[in-house]
Amino acid sequence: MPSKRQLKSGKWNIQIRSKGQPSLSKTFTTEKEADQWAERIEAQLKGKKGSLPTWREMGQLYCDVVLAGKPSRHLKIGRVDIIGFHSALDKPYDKITVADINIFKQDRSTKVGPTTVHDDLVFIR
Repeated sequence: MPSKRQLKSGKWNIQIRSKGQPSLSKTFTTEKEADQWAERIEAQLKGKKGSLPTWREMGQLYCDVVLAGKPSRHLKIGRVDIIGFHSALDKPYDKITVADINIFKQDRSTKVGPTTVHDDLVFIR
């Protein structure tokens, strides 16, 4: 359930908190925009079948919400696709285990250098 409040500036702030998922917050100029964003995000978080989203879906959501309008967004979207489509991590994020991360790490280290592998692991975290 989103929490909505009007700021002193007249803008609207929406916060979405859900157990086991990162909290999301965004500020809008109109209440209607805020409500539409909250509905869209809640629908994405619930997923089509009511299951938790995959790591890639959460990464895309992070890029759309947190990195919106920032220059690094397109770089992170590429990283989300590389990580999220890996067979070990293409599952709901609550089902990802340490063993899956190690499989990804070993596979990725054969393709790129250690700095890139480290950056990928930091982003997963």
